[in-house]
Order: sequence, then C-alpha cells, then structure tokens
Amino acid sequence: MKKSAFLITSLLLISSLALILTNPPTNANTKTIYVDDNNTTGPWDGTQEHPYQNITSGLAHASPGDTIYVHNGTYYERFTIDKSISLIGQNKNATIIDGNKTGTIIKVTANNVNISGFTIKNSGLFHYTLCGIHIENLANITLNNNILIYNYKGIRIINSNNSIFVTNTFIENLEAIYLTDSHNNSITENNILENQFAMVLDNSNNNTIFHNNLINNTNTISSINSINSWDNGIEGNYWSDYKGKDVDQDGIGDLPYTIATNNLDNHPLMGTFSDFTITYENKTHHIPTISNSTISNFKFNKTFNMLNFKVTDTTDTTGFCRITIPEQLIHKPYIVLVDEQKVNTTALPISNTTHTTLYFTYNLTTSPREVKILSKPYYELLENYNALLENYRNLNSTYYQLLIDYDSLNQTYWQLFTNYTDLQTSYEALNQTYQET
Repeated sequence: MKKSAFLITSLLLISSLALILTNPPTNANTKTIYVDDNNTTGPWDGTQEHPYQNITSGLAHASPGDTIYVHNGTYYERFTIDKSISLIGQNKNATIIDGNKTGTIIKVTANNVNISGFTIKNSGLFHYTLCGIHIENLANITLNNNILIYNYKGIRIINSNNSIFVTNTFIENLEAIYLTDSHNNSITENNILENQFAMVLDNSNNNTIFHNNLINNTNTISSINSINSWDNGIEGNYWSDYKGKDVDQDGIGDLPYTIATNNLDNHPLMGTFSDFTITYENKTHHIPTISNSTISNFKFNKTFNMLNFKVTDTTDTTGFCRITIPEQLIHKPYIVLVDEQKVNTTALPISNTTHTTLYFTYNLTTSPREVKILSKPYYELLENYNALLENYRNLNSTYYQLLIDYDSLNQTYWQLFTNYTDLQTSYEALNQTYQET
C-alpha cells in the first residue's frame, strides 16, 4: 500500500508537468471566449478584459469552431456542449468544474468537441447514469489532460466512435471509463487509480488501449461481448496486480495479462508509463519511459545534449528504466551515468535508425539518484577535455610554484649580492687603511 500510494502521488505530479498551463489557440476564422469566476461585478462580454463569470454563459455565446478559455477557479455548474467547440482550462489542477453531487456535469451532444485542462468532480453517486462527462451518438471527441474524480462514472461513452481519450487521470470514481456500443476509440496514457472499476466495456470492439497506468482499482476491467487491442504490438499497459516476471530484462512482462476471453495485454509493462516532451531547435521530441521508480526533474541540457533526471523509490532496492531516445536529440551510441558512475545498458531490438530504446538498472539503497544520458563519443571527448583541463591546472599549479620558488631564489640571490657588495666595500676600506699604514 505504501508503494502504491507513492506511485499514485508521483503519477499525479508527473501528469501535472505535462500541461501546467494551457494557452488558448488562435484562429483568424474563429474567436476565443474567456471565462473567469473572479469577474463578479461585470461587465461581461467574453473578452479578455471582461470575461464571462461562468462556463454556461460562454457556451451560450459560442459558435462552432470557437474556443472557450476558462481561467483558474471553481465553477459550480452543469452544462451541455451542443456545438463543435474547444473547452480549455488554464490549469487542470486549479480549473475545477464541480457538480456539487447534483447530476451529470458535462453532456456532449455535438461532434468534434475538445475538452482539456479541467478537474471535473462530484457528479453524485445516487444513480448509475451520473457521470463527469457523458458522450452519446457522437464521433471525433477529444478528452485530454483532465482529472475526473468522485463521479459515478468518470466518462460515459455510448454509441460513439473514433474519439481520443488521452493523458487523463481518473481517481475514486465508481466506474472510471464506461463504453457501450462504442468502437474504434483510442484510450492511451491515462492514469486510472483507486476506482471501483477501471473500465467497463459492453459490446464495444476495436478500441485501442495501451500505455495506461491502472493502479489499485478494486475491479480492473469488466469486458462483456467486447474484443479490443490492449497493446500496440510492442508495449501494453501497467497493471498493479500483474504477477508476471521480466526474466529477459526489457521492462515488459514475459507473460500476457489476461483481461477476459480473447482480451489479452500481450506486452504488460513492468513499471509505470510516462511520456516526457523536450523542445529543441523548434521541434518537440517525445521521450517515453517505463520505470518502477518515480522519475522527476526531467530536463534536457542543450549545452551538452544530455538528458538529466532523478529516480526515487521508497520500497524497491533495485530500479530499472526503459527509455526511448530520438536520434535527432542525442546521437548514438549512448552512455548512462547514475550519480556520475557508468552503468551497463542494453539497446533493445525495437531500436531503429531514428530512435533507440535503452534498458538499464540501478541500485536504490540510496534515493533519489541522478541519471544522465548523453552521446558516448561526446562523453569520451568530454572526459579527454576534463583530463586535459586537469593536466593544465596541475601544470599551472606547478608553474606558479616554480614562480614562487624562483622569486624566493631571486630574493636570496639579491640578498647574497647585497652581502657581497657590503663585504667588497668593507674589504676595500680595510685595504685602503692597510696601504696608508
């Protein structure tokens, strides 16, 4: 339980890094409507200067294609999205839509809707139809980077297809994700934690479900008359109740995880999945990781073309990391340092000319530990440079010591020369006296 609680807290922190602030998109043919619950006295016209006080007002004045940008705050309301719009929250941890336990919070009735950047909570638990977001008879819906908590159903999807549910977090709902008669949807990179049911799929087929972290759910999956893909052919999901081993040490379980008849995750993950992004030379690079440690402080050092992050764990004494590195970001071959010490790495067979997937382990008797990944030729040049720099410093130190010794000898010489001059003067004086006598 201690390990799981640590994992849950860590996943929430990592997911928060994915999109702390969301900037409203701009398009010459559409408009952005602003909402801020702090504007309590008006005027209200949806501009940045005079935002609407609630989301319902923003929706009433929106047209298809518009974006509604909602500032941080707690919005006690329930509403229907009946236009193809984007509803964007400023910060998913601080932009909260609270149903106050009175019913379904957001009902979507239009295609091509995007909801991103919110905490959606408290639909109430008094009826099985109540949910954070209800989607029915629709297509092309995108839900990303939201937190759904304390609802009967986190999201309820009925007879809806070709939609994307990505990087959301579901916590303490009775049913986190519910699909019925819904097909060809993508459910990826979500954190599904401590729900009564992680997913319920009823007569829903050909959905793609992978790179999700399913942790401490009372019941993991209920699959009724449904056949779906639970991995992408290489990597699947992390299941906290998976009992398999990883004898070949690649971060993937050696045995499938059984969900139901004809439903297997053939490539269950041995650690939680995270996808970090790095922007370098005007391009965004994705760096997916699988690890049994918590990864934090993930950075890219542009000076040394080096990835740098910390790994932490409270229970395990041995950690592992499976990480995929774009060649455009760091050129192979690679070297991995843990607390400045080289560790053995394996380039896994899925590596190709554009991306290399590395696997390495490390000791966690002390935690956190710092990991650095950089190009091996560059590291060797850096080592040579540091050795030359150290030699230069030693030579410089020797030179200064010689200079000090030279100054000391020079002072001694001049003192001797002065003494000699004094003796010479005394001798000449004595000689003069002798000659005179």
